[in-house]
Amino acid sequence: MKIFSLFLVLGILCSCATPGKVRSAKSLDIEEVNADETTAEAHARILKFTSLYDLHSFFYTKKIILDPQAEPHSHPVLTLNTRYAHSTEKLMSQLLHEELHWWMEMNTHKVEVAMPDFRKAFKNTPKIDGANDPNATYRHLIICWMEYMALEKYFGKDSARKTITHFMKKEKRFPWIYQKVLNDPQKIQDIVGKHKFIPEELFQRITIVR
Repeated sequence: MKIFSLFLVLGILCSCATPGKVRSAKSLDIEEVNADETTAEAHARILKFTSLYDLHSFFYTKKIILDPQAEPHSHPVLTLNTRYAHSTEKLMSQLLHEELHWWMEMNTHKVEVAMPDFRKAFKNTPKIDGANDPNATYRHLIICWMEYMALEKYFGKDSARKTITHFMKKEKRFPWIYQKVLNDPQKIQDIVGKHKFIPEELFQRITIVR
């Protein structure tokens, strides 16, 4: 599997990684709400890809709820629906996205110093519906960029772009943000690299457990 060059570059970003709350993905507590075939399939798929890939660096919560009727969210308990129970890439993308919201919460003070550079680099940014934080769009820009990078790391560039494009066009999910992630990633990387707030452990070389 080809290693994404940006992840090699990101080795310089942080000499002191922020430890996750979960030391091993094997310790995840997955609860099925209104259990059915799709919750079982999603549950099995999460167990499969967390056993195939060493993803513990991305996990900041132990508890995961699978609820067919829920909209994916990170707080107070990380919750996913079963819309993509059949797709490893999309299900992992949603899971890592919500885990990265926990990373953001733990590192807000580090990210805050980069906000002036994001405001300068990205003009006329749309507000996220329901968000009162004026920097919410920039915070999501970082999270979505990290999400995309993780997908490219594990599945390659073509698959990563296809997955993010699906969310952007089919679900109309963060269209402006995902467009910037796909079309102008260097601008985001330059700011992240300048402020060095991405934990190096999140972007170590791929470890596949056989």
